[in-house]
Amino acid sequence: MRKMKHFQDLGHRVVFVIGDFTGMIGDPTGKSKTRPPLTREQIEANAETYKKQAFKILDPVKTEVRFTSEWLRALGSDGWIRLAAKYNVARMLERREFRQRYEAGQPIGVHEFLYPLAQAYDSVALEADVELGAPTSSSTSNVGRDIMPGFASSLRSSSRPLSSRAPTASRRCRRASETTSASPRRPRRCTRSC
Repeated sequence: MRKMKHFQDLGHRVVFVIGDFTGMIGDPTGKSKTRPPLTREQIEANAETYKKQAFKILDPVKTEVRFTSEWLRALGSDGWIRLAAKYNVARMLERREFRQRYEAGQPIGVHEFLYPLAQAYDSVALEADVELGAPTSSSTSNVGRDIMPGFASSLRSSSRPLSSRAPTASRRCRRASETTSASPRRPRRCTRSC
């Protein structure tokens, strides 16, 4: 969060992302069994808590708050199928949580595989170049980097083409990510995902 504040102090735009849609899936990170999805009421209460915590450090006037449902709901069934086709089960099973459960013969819900894909799609939707956060979710950041090239052609047709920015190293946590643009003329964009 402090690094986001540094970006903000340097004139970069900060986008604070609330994972309302992914909260309905249920975060499998560090879990030995399927985590129940949150209710809409729980998600909204959590979102207020996240904003309250973030605005202790970030300037709320200079912070854009976004919800993952903005782009994840819009995907529709065909979009989710295309998103799922960008990654494979073998790569998902490389994640410690999934690998351990698979090896122990414990169930893994198909919806749990959607969680890292949904978080990875945040990078696509926000056209993220850099993500900062806790090491526990660095694998999600890597999934985002892996799927971004598959969406590059659709992003090039948008108002802010991905091809105009150079990719940079990234880190992500399940509740935090920052993105920046390499363009010197445009303010950098930083996001935090909860």
